[in-house]
Amino acid sequence: MIASAQVQETKATHPAWLWPNLANLDAPVVAVIWQRFVAGSLHVSLPWVASIELFLCVWIIYTFDRLLDVYRKPATHNTARHQFHFRHRKLFAALLVASMIATALIGWQELIPATLLGGLLLAAFVGCYLLFTHPLGNHLPAQGFKEASVGILFSAGSLLTVWAHYTGPPRALYACGLLFAGLCALNCYLIEAWEQRPHSAGKSLLLLCAVFLGLIWAGDRKSVV
Repeated sequence: MIASAQVQETKATHPAWLWPNLANLDAPVVAVIWQRFVAGSLHVSLPWVASIELFLCVWIIYTFDRLLDVYRKPATHNTARHQFHFRHRKLFAALLVASMIATALIGWQELIPATLLGGLLLAAFVGCYLLFTHPLGNHLPAQGFKEASVGILFSAGSLLTVWAHYTGPPRALYACGLLFAGLCALNCYLIEAWEQRPHSAGKSLLLLCAVFLGLIWAGDRKSVV
């Protein structure tokens, strides 16, 4: 039994800007924004149900990952988001089940077969990632494995429906996907640096900005073409 005394959420009121992170809403919003941005750059018309499905999928993965964190080692997680998830773990668990049911129903009825098959494949890779970072978390293949995996999976998931509807030359889509994966990986590394190694955050921020500008440049180039 997990003692609530092991992890105590601070009594201080959380600032408004932190609430999207506490509720796992920031990552799904970012995924949808980049999905629509890349689709617009490549002149791909996406149904809004694809964005709703993406939002739910990303929320489910992030919530499940954080619940695993607080259930496995509640005393070692002192960040605000882990404390918040521990405090409201029953509510998050209920919302997680409801979201999974809604995602399955929407996906089965509304998404095209290519998106469904790609989503199932990505789900298998996400399962492997969770296996490595939780039960096998002390035996990760190499330093940076977690950040690189998150970057690749987040990029692939965000752009999956764009790929399924895209009929143009694949080079532009692959370029956007690789640059976005690098941006996501550097973002994860930057968060890790800020939380555990504040002195190394500066270099990560510069790299993050460089990849971001590269992605914007690639999108603009494709829009002009």
